[in-house]
Amino acid sequence: MDRNIIKGALYYTKEDSAASCDMAHGVVVGIMTALVADRRRKFGTALRIVAECLPEGYRKDCVPLAWRKDLERELYRAYPERIMQ
Repeated sequence: MDRNIIKGALYYTKEDSAASCDMAHGVVVGIMTALVADRRRKFGTALRIVAECLPEGYRKDCVPLAWRKDLERELYRAYPERIMQ
């Protein structure tokens, strides 16, 4: 799956997008499902790709609650400067 497509879809998670949080939540879940199904990736690998493609200013409540801690950890690995601010 092309990362530019993932980045474009994850725009809906931004505060300034017109999308509802429910829609953005569905986009995140759909992308994770597609990534895991594509080439049988592991959950952690798929989450790392999502973390690398998430825009700054994403709405945390659009990410499933069970995934938030893992996503924050992957975001810290990908962009430590974002977390330290």
